[in-house]
Amino acid sequence: KSIYSFPIQIDEMIKQYESYKLKNRYTEINNILVLGMGGSAIGAEICQALIKDKCSVPIIVNRNYIIPNWVNSKTLVIASSYSGETEETIEAYSKTIELTKNIIIVSTGGVLSQMGNDNNHDVFIIPKSYQPRAAIGYSVMSILFMLIRLNIIDSLILNEIKKIIGSLLDYSDDLSRVSNKNQAMLFSEKILNTVPVIYGSSLGTEVVALRFKGQLQENSKIIAYHNIVPEMNHNEIEGWNLVNNNKNNNFSVIWLHDRNDHQQINKRMIICKELLENMNIKNYTLEVNGSTFTERLFKLIVLTDWISFYLAIRNNIDPSPVKTISKLKDRLK
Repeated sequence: KSIYSFPIQIDEMIKQYESYKLKNRYTEINNILVLGMGGSAIGAEICQALIKDKCSVPIIVNRNYIIPNWVNSKTLVIASSYSGETEETIEAYSKTIELTKNIIIVSTGGVLSQMGNDNNHDVFIIPKSYQPRAAIGYSVMSILFMLIRLNIIDSLILNEIKKIIGSLLDYSDDLSRVSNKNQAMLFSEKILNTVPVIYGSSLGTEVVALRFKGQLQENSKIIAYHNIVPEMNHNEIEGWNLVNNNKNNNFSVIWLHDRNDHQQINKRMIICKELLENMNIKNYTLEVNGSTFTERLFKLIVLTDWISFYLAIRNNIDPSPVKTISKLKDRLK
């Protein structure tokens, strides 16, 4: 239900757009720093991918307790924590208070929201009842809303997203049904009992590669890795040679293509796939159809989320609880 809800979350948010307003005035903004971890950070990176051609202000996602020393009065800080209890985000937020008044909170409540209210910062409250990794529809749209309200990007992107919601719902609906034609189910069988290594294109599918890796780790409970092209061509491609010497290697390489990828990146992926296949390494390609990059990006997220779900089922694992993360948090306390 959480995976299925992704396009529903987007639709809900668009319908509530008018209720998400900013109470504070914001001075000239030269850069944007998003504070967040895990599922609360990925929403910002999806936004980066969606607006890369629409935003003239640099956006940096900060996954840390500390903040860059360039943060100043012209920095917009967005502190995103679904639970409102993420200690890295809370500490980083506390350090920005003295440096800029341009701060907005995105959360369901918790300590972070309370601190934001105490400091008279704008607080965007998003719906509860999801795990952070399953609430990206809410986090993506809330960040887009902020950037539109601040005239950093145009509101036309909402119309573009609104047009594809029906297509996303149909696509997720198809992938939710047990069928011998279900692409997500079939693909999960291909990578069963392997260590997936996912390659996305720089400024294209790289955010989905990162998301897919995280979903395989949290939902399927397996180890997975990711990198981007062309960067992996300058180092990591050489590392596969030793893997080739191990006939029992259990890696599977997944290439995330998009038709808008730079032609050289597309060529590099094709050649690298052939090189690795000649090393007896399993290689697969994932690509989806859609009239716009936004539609294809969202569909690729939907597809890879469902793959991670079906892989968990094949492994006889409940994809919902994250017991080791919970144990870690308990130990930290």
